[in-house]
Amino acid sequence: MDQTTIPSGLLSHILLAQAVRQKQVVAGHRGRSVNNIAMRLALLFFLIFSPLALSQDWRKMYEQYPEDPLDSIPKVSVVTKDADFATVRVINDTPDNLGYAQYEESSVPSLYWEEQISGKWQGTDWPWCGTGLSGKVIAPKGHLDIKIPLTQKSNPFKVFIRLSNGNTKKASFVLLYETK
Repeated sequence: MDQTTIPSGLLSHILLAQAVRQKQVVAGHRGRSVNNIAMRLALLFFLIFSPLALSQDWRKMYEQYPEDPLDSIPKVSVVTKDADFATVRVINDTPDNLGYAQYEESSVPSLYWEEQISGKWQGTDWPWCGTGLSGKVIAPKGHLDIKIPLTQKSNPFKVFIRLSNGNTKKASFVLLYETK
């Protein structure tokens, strides 16, 4: 795998691991501890490469690994909305469990954002890191409520969730909310 196919977030994790490994080989520098040098290197690589990962269009990343779409898309409706947030409900009206990723500590599902920039829709924010994500399931006839912040983007935006069916290995990005 050459560097152009490695997502920048993954690259920063690889570089972090290399920096941590170096603490076992490199002697102290100017009286600083080896651990301090490794952490400074790791932080530098993270700060350089993380913005690159966030700026990549997530749709292009997923196009490299095509999947068959779900046979049917669950229903999505807006439950509540105010100036700051919209709460949407995803209802699994399919006969199968639908899997999604969720951050454990915050109980927030992994969301994918698109923004309209210069008249064109571009994938902007996405969970490139993956730290703290775990698999969750919406059972048949079950539902998932998701609170979406409405004030963090200045451009028109769309928010998606990636749902998958483990039985058939199919997945789709389901539109949750869209501004006009």
